[in-house]
Amino acid sequence: MPLTFMDQAGLRGSPGQRDPFVPLMPGPDFDSGLWGTRPDQACCDEKEIARAIASDELQIGRLDRGEPLVGVPLGATYAVPIPIAGRPGWYIERPMPSDPPFDPNTPSGLDPCVEYCTRVHEWFHYVDRRPRFEGWAGSQYLRFVERPAYVLGLECLYSFR
Repeated sequence: MPLTFMDQAGLRGSPGQRDPFVPLMPGPDFDSGLWGTRPDQACCDEKEIARAIASDELQIGRLDRGEPLVGVPLGATYAVPIPIAGRPGWYIERPMPSDPPFDPNTPSGLDPCVEYCTRVHEWFHYVDRRPRFEGWAGSQYLRFVERPAYVLGLECLYSFR
């Protein structure tokens, strides 16, 4: 399931407009990176991975239907909105405080593979600099920010099967 950004609402910046912060994203094998150290698959519980896959698939389906997410978040990344000059109502999010180390606040006791993929999901949020519009409905905003992170986390979980 490749990660594809839809731009039906014209959310992408103008051509040639780039954020100077270029995020490093996991490759197709989801090797270790700034988001964490990939655990040995032998240390992971297949049932926990399957449960996490089912949960992520459920959340993606809910987002696609405009429904709220369910359950308890396994991680969190905090950011502050920064207005985009010349684009009223538009902003990007930056980690809070300025340039913090990546710490997604995952709970202790998670299966190592599930925790790793949760960190991948939260890494997406940590480096996501796509412009957002303050006038979006809650479900539109939630789908915009969460769906690609869930898809990336799901692809990571699949890499442990």
